[in-house]
Formats: sequence, structure tokens, C-alpha cells
Amino acid sequence: MKRSWVNVTVFISLFLASVSAQRSLQDCGPLRDYPNAHPLSRQQNQRRVRYECAFGYKPVRGSPFVQCKNGRWSALTLQCARKPCGSAGDILNGYFEYEGDALFGDQAFAICNEGYRLKGTGYRLCGDSGWEGEVPTCEQIREEVTCPVPTVDNAVRTSGDNTVFSPGDTVSFSCQPGYELHGFQEITCTADGEWDLALPVCLPIKKGNCGTPPPYPNMEVVDENLTQRDFSPGYRVRYRCVLGYIRSGRASPSSYCINGVWTPVGMECERKSCGSAGEIFYGHYKYEGTLFGDKAFAVCNDGYQLVGRNYRQCLEMGWDGRDPVCEAVMCDNPPEVVDGKWTGPLEDPFKYGTVVTYQCYRGELIGKAELHCTRDGTWSGPAPQCKEITCGDAVVDNGEKISGFGTRYQFKHAVSFKCKKGYTLRGHSTVRCGANGQWKPKLPTCIPIKCPRLSVQDGFVRPNYRAYTRIVEISCNPGFELFGEHKMICSASGTWCPLHCKDCDCRSNQPPQCVKRR
Repeated sequence: MKRSWVNVTVFISLFLASVSAQRSLQDCGPLRDYPNAHPLSRQQNQRRVRYECAFGYKPVRGSPFVQCKNGRWSALTLQCARKPCGSAGDILNGYFEYEGDALFGDQAFAICNEGYRLKGTGYRLCGDSGWEGEVPTCEQIREEVTCPVPTVDNAVRTSGDNTVFSPGDTVSFSCQPGYELHGFQEITCTADGEWDLALPVCLPIKKGNCGTPPPYPNMEVVDENLTQRDFSPGYRVRYRCVLGYIRSGRASPSSYCINGVWTPVGMECERKSCGSAGEIFYGHYKYEGTLFGDKAFAVCNDGYQLVGRNYRQCLEMGWDGRDPVCEAVMCDNPPEVVDGKWTGPLEDPFKYGTVVTYQCYRGELIGKAELHCTRDGTWSGPAPQCKEITCGDAVVDNGEKISGFGTRYQFKHAVSFKCKKGYTLRGHSTVRCGANGQWKPKLPTCIPIKCPRLSVQDGFVRPNYRAYTRIVEISCNPGFELFGEHKMICSASGTWCPLHCKDCDCRSNQPPQCVKRR
């Protein structure tokens, strides 16, 4: 009986452990979405899943695995960067101009040197496997381009009687009596030195029959009538719109051969409309138009970068390609600082505009306290520094402090000075302890006040003048007597005063004079 209870207890323990294990496998829920990476196929109850980089991207750092722990999926550290394509190739007599850093989705535009023209596609696109398309060529433009003289049997030129035909010249033809014109009546000389259309022919008129159906803008004759050159009376040909155009209105698309002449076709063809090119998250389209042949260019919002081709073109079946993607610009982890820390988002990604703030554990913060993630995916500057900064004691000879008393001065502490009596201040009266442990600006100096050279007509001064003489005695030459004080002192204001009034205002005092005795 005791063994039976033991078996029951073991069974219950195993059952509860199984339920707990299944619950832990199911509690992690769906996998998280990451930019430029997606998970490979996940099996049921799988606790470790591998991610791979998206089309056009390659892994650069981090682990591609996430694990289900404690009911949550661990954060993916895999980082994917756009694949580089390198050089788009060399063009003889030309060069490529790159719209970006030759990474996936960027374009390289072919430009020919002066005197050369492009032959081939004007750009290459950086794809998943490298540059798409072929390298175009630049061929030399001939300085003088002319078209050959057009000659049509049994015809006369009704315009264009030139002997030399330059680009832009036109020639019109009409057939001689008994002949009818087949083809285009007017042709134009192109910049390539060739006529833009095939020369017409003048064939004998067949009573009642019609020749080739006339051309109409943006139309073509249906397939079964393309090769036929002669049509009997009453014959009907039907026209249709060429690729990229659609029938406008209900006018008839048919023409009939009556009395050797084709009846006019009333149908008109207009360019197909593609409507909206779609929506771009964190961006928009800039349209040059929405009709056949027009392009819609993708523009990302500030702080986002374009992935994929930057435009879509309106074609026969609608807009080609697919909507491009505007990815948020990301910065790496903020730079660390010794003896300090930064505060901001708790974990990456650090998107464009993210701001982090630095603080020091000890010392002073030298540099900018805030950095932000810029539009090019870098931080706005280097990390600041945390330093213990002190400046030496501030001492000025013949001067004294009026603020900032003390013997230990740290970063940004200020001290102000004034000079002792008889001295004047040279430099800044207030200085601060700078980031390099030096006073900024440098400490001032106190220099003795200097009075101007004192001279007396018909007399002399003792001692002889020196730059900082303080007291002088004045005497007159023989035959002269002194009017005024015979001893003068250089005052604190830089003027000479009588010795007994060295503290008074000397500007109103008359200097001593030597006057001739009577």
C-alpha cells in the first residue's frame, strides 16, 4: 500500500513538470520584428531561433540567434548592413557619379566628357549581387553632322530645296501625276545625321485601290494588316492604341478604302493613368506625373534613409517595381566615459534624434553633456571627459584679492583682483580655473603708476627723470626764482602733485615755474 502512494506521488510530480515545461515553451509568444532581419522557419515549441539578414543586406556583427527564456525572447544582437557594390566600372571618355556610398539600393549615373555622348543605359543600380546592367560607352560627337540628300523616284520636293541638310531641316514630297505617295510625306534630319522616318515611295495609281493605311499618333494597324500594301475598294482596316495608351471616347477605330482613299479615323488615344504609386511609411512620393512614362520619386522623412530603387515608373500594367522602404537611421551604442555614465533609452536601437546625457561619478564634466544621434547615423560629437581639475593659488605681486578667497581652486572657480595704491592693473581683473588646470585668462599684473617726464623752463629737476621716479626737487637757473612748490610727488592717478597734497586732485594745480628776477 505504501509503494502505491509513492507511485502516485511520482506520477503527479512528472505531470506537473511536463505542464510547467510546456507552459514555459508557449509563454514566449510571437517573435519580435527587427529592421533588416527576419527569422528562418520556426518549428513548434522551438526555443532557439536563427535570424538572417534581409535581401540586399549582410551580417556585420552580433549573434543571429534568439532564445526563449523566462517567458520572453532574448534581444537579437545581429546587425545587418547594406551590401557594398564597390566601383560601377570605368567609362572611357566619361565617369560614374554616385548618388550614395555605392551600397545596396544606390545608383551610379554615367556622365560623358565634353564632346562625347552616352550610348546605352544612363545609370546602374547596386543590387543584391552587385551592379545591375552593363557599363555604357561614350562615343565622340562629330563636329559637323549632315543627312544624305533624300531622293524619291517619281516625286518632287515641295519644301527643302537645300543641297546640304543639317539637323532640324525638313523635306516634304509630293508625287508626280499618275503616282500616289506611300509612306511619310515629311521627314526631318536628326542630330545623328539620319532622317527620322523612312523615305516614302511614289507608286502608280491603281483605280479604286488604296495603298498603305495612313499613320496616326499613338496608334497602329492591327496585326493582320501590318504587311499588306494594297487594298481593294471597300476594304476595312482597324487601328488600336499603342503600348501605354488607351482609347478615348467612342469614335470608330476603323478606316475604309473608298475611291482609292482611306476614310479618316475618329478614334483618339491618350496615355494610360497609373493613379497613386502607393504609400511609403516614413516617406512620400514626389510625382513628375501619373501617366504612362511618368516617374514617381521616393523621398524619406528626416531621420530615415531609403532602401531600394528611389523611383517607380508608370508602365502599361501600372507602376513597376514595389514600394521602397524608408529605414530609421540608427546609431551605435553611445561612447562610454571613464568615471561617468550616460542616461537615455534603456536599450538599443538608438534612432535618429535620440538624446543621451552624461554625468560624472567624480570630477568635472569637460565637453558637451548631451549627444544626439544625427541623420548620418553617428553621434553629434565625442564623449565628454570626467576630470579632477584644480588650479594653483592665484597670487599677483602688488595686488590683492577682492573675491574668491582661498587656496584650493577647482574648475570654473573665479578670483577677482585689484592693485595696491600706486599700481595699476594690466590684464583682466577676474580669472577662472580652466579645463586644463590653468587660469583663463592668465593672471593680471600690477605695474607702478608712471608719471610723464617733468621739465621746467629755465630750471632743472633732480634726480634726473626715470620711468618710476616718485619724488623730485625743482631748482631754477641763476638769475631766476621759483614760483610754486619745489618738491613734487607722482600721485596714484599718474599726475605730478605738490609733496604736501599727494592725495588731492592735482589736475587744477599749476606746475612750478622759474621766473627771471627783477
